[in-house]
Amino acid sequence: MISTILATIATVSLAAITLLHGAWVLGSTLWLDRVIPRTPDSVGGRPLFAMPRGLTGAVTLVFALLALLPGLTLGWLPLPSPRVAPTLCLGAAFIFVVRAIGDFRYCGLFRRIRSTTFARWDARLYTPLCLLLAACYGLLGIAPH
Repeated sequence: MISTILATIATVSLAAITLLHGAWVLGSTLWLDRVIPRTPDSVGGRPLFAMPRGLTGAVTLVFALLALLPGLTLGWLPLPSPRVAPTLCLGAAFIFVVRAIGDFRYCGLFRRIRSTTFARWDARLYTPLCLLLAACYGLLGIAPH
């Protein structure tokens, strides 16, 4: 029962993130001001990076695969569950923990820059979501199937 809840949370969250990234690949600018870290306004408020469409497409594909992983692990998909599925879940958990810890400057639990729009969204949504997803994937990785 708990594995089903964890898998549902992970799948729905990553599916939504996949759709948003897909919209960006297609040219949408929805919420871009909230998802790209910027330098503090005192330094000009410049974006730290520009995401090329191809790289955004690759990230979209990774998120889509991560959204499918819980279903594959629990046998929801009409595919044989690979023996490595639990290990892949643990790998995903590790990636989300690393993201939640952050870069010690602009994002994550230990960020120093806290005055930007991105930093506020990171504190309220992105970092807690990464911790939640890390817990979901971690528990799916160690749960008996």
